[in-house]
Amino acid sequence: FRYARLNPFPLPQLPGLIKSNRPSQIGIYGYVCFPDTPERNRSILFSAEDRALALARVPKRADTKLDRTVFRRVLGSWRWWLFSSIWIVGGELESIGSNALMALWMKNRVKAGAASWTVSNFNYYPNGATAVSVVALLLTAMYTDWNKKRYHVNLLIAAVMVVSASLILAKANSDTAVSSSFFLAPRANHSLNDELGHAAMFFAFYIAGVSYAGQSSNFSWANDVTRHDEQERGIILASMNCLSNAFNAWSVPANDRSRLDAY
Repeated sequence: FRYARLNPFPLPQLPGLIKSNRPSQIGIYGYVCFPDTPERNRSILFSAEDRALALARVPKRADTKLDRTVFRRVLGSWRWWLFSSIWIVGGELESIGSNALMALWMKNRVKAGAASWTVSNFNYYPNGATAVSVVALLLTAMYTDWNKKRYHVNLLIAAVMVVSASLILAKANSDTAVSSSFFLAPRANHSLNDELGHAAMFFAFYIAGVSYAGQSSNFSWANDVTRHDEQERGIILASMNCLSNAFNAWSVPANDRSRLDAY
C-alpha cells in the first residue's frame, strides 16, 4: 500500500508501456523526417546539402512493374535464396537474446541452489547483452559504410558465436559432471567452480549480443544488391524477416522450454 501511494505509476510495467508505443514513435519520426521520396523531400530537418547528399548516395532507379513475371523473376534469382538463407541463420543466432535464454539460465541456477539472484537481477543483468549489441551494430555499420564489404560482419558474428556457444556447452557439461561428483569433492571447490562458471556464462551471453550486428549489414547488403528492382527488393526483404521468424518458431517451440533446464 505504501509503495502504491508513493508510486502511483506502475514502474515495473514502464518498459512494457514504452515498447508498446514504439511503433507510433517510429511512425511519427518517419513522417516528420521522411514524408516523401528523396527526390521530393522538403523536410525542415534537412538542409539542401543533406538532400543532395542523400540523392548522390541513391542510384537512379530502373523502371520495373509488378506483374505475373515478378515471382519467376524473384524466386528464380540467387539473391532471394542467398539472403533468405543468410537471415534464417542470422535470426537463429539472435535466439540467445530474443528467447531470453540468459534469464532462463539464471532462474535455473537459483532453483538449483547454485546462485542467489533476485527478480531484479533476472531483469537487469541480461541487458548487458543488449548494450553489446547496440555498440556492435553501430561500429559494424560504420565499418561497412566505409569499406562496403558487408560480409565481413557475418564472419565476425560467426567467430564470436562459436566462442559463445562453446562456452555455454562447456558449462552445461561441467555442471553435469560436478553434479555427479558432488559428494566426492569439498564444498569450497564447488563454490569456486560456480563463481568461475557463472563468470564464463555471463561472458558468453554478453558477447552473443554481437549477433545483432547482422541486422544492419545484411539488410543493407540486400538493399544494395536489389536496388535495380523495386519488387525484388520488397519481396526479398519481406522473405528475410518472415522466413527467419518462421524457422525460429519451428526450431524452438514454446513447449520445449524444459530442455533448457540442462543449462
